[in-house]
Amino acid sequence: MGNPGDWNAGFRLRDAKGRLTDMTWGSVLAESTTTQTPRLAFSSREFSGFQVAASVGGVDTYAVAAFYSGTFGTVNVAAGMGYDLSRRQDALGSQAAGTGLTQAVLGRFVMSGSIFESKSGLYGSAVASEATSDISGRQGATNVYGKAGWKRDI
Repeated sequence: MGNPGDWNAGFRLRDAKGRLTDMTWGSVLAESTTTQTPRLAFSSREFSGFQVAASVGGVDTYAVAAFYSGTFGTVNVAAGMGYDLSRRQDALGSQAAGTGLTQAVLGRFVMSGSIFESKSGLYGSAVASEATSDISGRQGATNVYGKAGWKRDI
């Protein structure tokens, strides 16, 4: 599979009111590159619903994550969190355009959780993320997303 930015780059995103913005998927997915770097990865076995994973790519990319999933009667829950740190030159993607930057430290922390009650069909999910960089004059990005609903036909 190629870089999602290659086949989605031109699609513009909408704001909360449904209006098209100047932001494209290509700018959001700039960190996805087509270059492959060797990575050493570890994924634990599941133990009582918990699992951890970690990877390192050379001396410039690191990631760690923890996951949980479980069922309690008719209630299903799943949650995860992870942190990724990159010092790769190509991690900047299009963010480096016109800046003269060739390298920066980019970090991302993400956590999410979902719950589903199978008898009633009620569900909810939430995701929060924080992206940081050491690029002078650039603020980090915080994103929060939530969704709740009812699945009528179970």
